[in-house]
Amino acid sequence: MLILLAVLSVPINTHMNIMSHVTTFPKCALQISILTIYITMTLSGNVCDECIQSSPELSFCFQTDYTSQRCNELANLTDCPLKYIERNSPSKVTIYEDEDFQNFDIIGDKQNYIQFRPQKAKVHLRKGHAVNFTFSYKPARNYPLELYYLMDLTYSMKNDLQTLVNLGEELGYSLQNISENFQIAFGSYVDKLLMPFSFTNRDNIDNPCNHTSQASCAKSYLIKHIQNFTNDLELFAKEVQRKSEASANLDDLEGGMEALMQVIVCGKRIGWSDVSRKFVIISTGSYMHLAGDGLLSGTVRRNDGRCLIDFKGNYPADNPFDYPSLEEIHKHLKRQKVNVIFAVKEKVQSYYEEMGKIIPDSAFIGTLEKDSKNIIQLTRDGYMDFFKKSKFSIDSNHTADLDVTFYANCDGSGFVKTSECSNVVLENVIDFIAEIKLNKVPADVKKETIYIVERNIQERIRLDLEYFGFCKCDSISATLYDDGLCVNGDIRCGECTCHYGWTGISCNETCSYSLDPCRRLVNGVKETSCSRRGDCECGKCLCDFPYQGKYCEYKCPVYRGKVCSDHGKCIDSETCACDPGYSGKDCSCEESNENCIVFGKVCNGHGTCKCNKCVCKQNFRGKKCEYSTNQNEGTGFCSEFLNQTLNFVENGTTQLYYGNTSIRPFSVSNDIKLGGEGICFARFSNKSHYCEINYNYNLDNDLIILKIQSLCYKAVNAAVMGPVIVIGIIGIGLLMALAWKLITSRKDRLEYEKFQKEVTQQQRTRIENPLYTSPITSYRVPTASNKNKVL
Repeated sequence: MLILLAVLSVPINTHMNIMSHVTTFPKCALQISILTIYITMTLSGNVCDECIQSSPELSFCFQTDYTSQRCNELANLTDCPLKYIERNSPSKVTIYEDEDFQNFDIIGDKQNYIQFRPQKAKVHLRKGHAVNFTFSYKPARNYPLELYYLMDLTYSMKNDLQTLVNLGEELGYSLQNISENFQIAFGSYVDKLLMPFSFTNRDNIDNPCNHTSQASCAKSYLIKHIQNFTNDLELFAKEVQRKSEASANLDDLEGGMEALMQVIVCGKRIGWSDVSRKFVIISTGSYMHLAGDGLLSGTVRRNDGRCLIDFKGNYPADNPFDYPSLEEIHKHLKRQKVNVIFAVKEKVQSYYEEMGKIIPDSAFIGTLEKDSKNIIQLTRDGYMDFFKKSKFSIDSNHTADLDVTFYANCDGSGFVKTSECSNVVLENVIDFIAEIKLNKVPADVKKETIYIVERNIQERIRLDLEYFGFCKCDSISATLYDDGLCVNGDIRCGECTCHYGWTGISCNETCSYSLDPCRRLVNGVKETSCSRRGDCECGKCLCDFPYQGKYCEYKCPVYRGKVCSDHGKCIDSETCACDPGYSGKDCSCEESNENCIVFGKVCNGHGTCKCNKCVCKQNFRGKKCEYSTNQNEGTGFCSEFLNQTLNFVENGTTQLYYGNTSIRPFSVSNDIKLGGEGICFARFSNKSHYCEINYNYNLDNDLIILKIQSLCYKAVNAAVMGPVIVIGIIGIGLLMALAWKLITSRKDRLEYEKFQKEVTQQQRTRIENPLYTSPITSYRVPTASNKNKVL
């Protein structure tokens, strides 16, 4: 039995009378019971809004003189003119822009690329009802890549600077292999020009190495932006070499965090583009100052994240701001979609690894070898680490009202609950689902736009949301209605909403807000209002379920969520007075045996009827006790309806009978599972078809319903199949003979070639008889002049 429930959420001061009526529709032999809920409500708010927000099955009639239940299923509002019905709508998604994926390309001044599908959609949302939006992500080839190389230029990194100059062009070519649309920029940092971070006397400012064994070094500074973004590798190498010199500071910590903050927030000043994957690589061998360290130098103002680099690339030495915290850095990294690659020396690697744990989604830590010889590989490793990870989220101002849950099919094995995939591959498509659920209809917003965004790229998916739950009838002027229908209230969607102190359909009855009429007198003492089981409204108790009575003093038996099964009245605590034809403590027992009779027998002769339901004997089951576990006693009515089923499948006959009882057949799709107690099976064949049939039946008093699934195959003509088979056999034989001939020919050719090779080899070889002895003998005569002469 399928029961559709509509549950209404109403304010406390709502009067609610719920009556249920079960209607059975015979369709495809399924008994579908639909619980139709009739609701009468008197609200101080908008009744129509409450109605359509409560369930998608409910609509609202706002005709002024409508006397039936206004909030009802559309099928039950037949006596309300259509122009006065506020219709409900389900949650749904409508896609209105879905262009195919496209790799990055520049045509004229326009950048063309598509990495998300679809691009735009409209989403109609109801409160409490989730809707699924499916989208795909495919990384585009040659998507712009921008790398800012931020280097620690204290004296210990002098040799690393020379390595960068030497490898500058090679670094650029490595980036070019990742994306043809790459750009690279350069900047450096040392530390604040304040004690105790740096010497402040003039000599040491001009030459910070003055107090060391080193001869000299460049004037100290905190941050210096040297080269804007460019894809000219030769220019990049020249500018880095020409404008970069090593400097020094006093302590072991550097101002790299403030330099990183400036690189992130000075987007336009240093040339970040709007569309690109953005990376900052920090090359250092030292620790970094963080928020709070500025107290030592008197710079106590919190870092406000503003861009302070001027157009010449210099940073003011007298700024009053403290160093930024990791939290502030992380916030701006996510906002600007920038990732950081920390290329650090081994001695400080553990320090930066701990830092990376705090901002794991924005930082990559790599070990920098001596003189930065592996900087190219580190850059590539860092880029790939960020590229292969893709994470999606929602950009919305009303996230508190929305629940968005992401599901991803990262590896093709199925969707799992996650917003992130870590196996992204260039030009490989990954599917996602965003499940969007509206928790609360915003009071002041009916439409808004939200975006699905990815963590590292600027492209996004636009979702235009429209919230259902606002009735248009509320805006209809009350002057359209006759005078006198709403005396002390306002017309809202056809109903009179009463002013304070008034009640009734036309708000013409005074309402007492005294609680005394709701308090029961027991032994001369008044109890609390409505026995603490309801609310007192206008001198009457509105009882909580399942309490009833003038003071909500009775708690009657409940069956399937209904007091006295809706077939009786509660006359005393735990006592129901049942309607005629019903009995039992909760009036749930129907005394008729109408549903037990089949073909003139009660429960098919294998059971007894109790409360209009069959109670079967041992070894029997089914609504009418028609199935038996003992094969000798029969297994239902499959054989009884076999001929009618075959007649329907073979001839399409719909006027079928079993004796005098009418049979209504229904054809059911093969992808729908048959329900019911049991499945019957049959086969039939004729000259043109062969069919396999599953069927089931449902027995009513005066009607038999058959559900039939048939799978038919077209018979093959024997006159056609005979020659086909013969030709097939002959063809296979010819193919086998041809294969045998090819194999033997190849074998013969190989053996002949081997024979020819052996003959040729024998012709080239000199063979002598092993018994043959040469008649020539040689002697060596020892002489002074020719000791080795042979005679």
